[in-house]
Amino acid sequence: MTDIPRNVEIATRTLGAIAQMDRDRVREMNRALASSYQQLDRKLLVLVEAGIRDPDSIQTQLKKLNELTNAIAVVNPDAIAVYERKLENLITEGQKYGIDMLEQTVRAYERETPQFLGNVAIEPAANQVSSGMTRLRNHSDRAAQNINRLMTNAILTGQGPTKTAKQLQQQFGLLKSRAENIARTETMSAFNAAATQRFSGYGIKYVQILALLDDRTTPVCRFRHMKIIRISESQPPYHFQCRSVSMPLKREWLTEEDLKFAGKEYAKTAGNGLNQAGIFERLNNIPPPNPIKIDDFFKN
Repeated sequence: MTDIPRNVEIATRTLGAIAQMDRDRVREMNRALASSYQQLDRKLLVLVEAGIRDPDSIQTQLKKLNELTNAIAVVNPDAIAVYERKLENLITEGQKYGIDMLEQTVRAYERETPQFLGNVAIEPAANQVSSGMTRLRNHSDRAAQNINRLMTNAILTGQGPTKTAKQLQQQFGLLKSRAENIARTETMSAFNAAATQRFSGYGIKYVQILALLDDRTTPVCRFRHMKIIRISESQPPYHFQCRSVSMPLKREWLTEEDLKFAGKEYAKTAGNGLNQAGIFERLNNIPPPNPIKIDDFFKN
């Protein structure tokens, strides 16, 4: 029915994502996977019952459901029978409307689409479960838990920050600006942390900070733009609605032109005193990153 290597990959990634979790966090991850499955299952049925025959939409949702099922099988093996029945119900409902769900699932893995389309973000969701409560500690325990659960579901279902912010407004009575801050910053924090863990697994020791430069760029991000830092140091986001990212870097990937360009960017902020802790670094009592000199990086 599905792509076997892909199923094995999802299971392996899920095992890695929960390996360092305690029992409570594994239980919370299981809750998030089950809730996200229910949400996507319901969304797919609404599409079918509304007479929508868009194969891209149907196949994308089926692919997500299949990957969530494989993740759930790892986190909560006792629930397998439950999700087999859910699949049977989905097949039956599809038949009522002339849609072969099994065939559509196979096609979801056969068609040529962007690699990320329909993929479930297991590692970012695991980071949200493990670290989100710490990032949201300025809220009450109950509010932080509920916001964290909403964010984890949003990550697993592939929901964007804009829609997530609207849900935060509606469910928690937050101001629009505050809801947008939480939705964007939490999403970025979870995905960046997961990426850093993946880079480390590949033996990456350094990353380069890239900021989006315009009239909204903060002094902290402007200073850190193009800087090379150790992967163990503080990485984006550095403040609410931060747009900076970190990219893996190895010496052999750079050309002489890259070296010259990076050197010019370093020179633009040399000695301006802006390498100060960002708001998240101050809140978490961690030092700002210490950029490595271009010459020193090329010697390593």
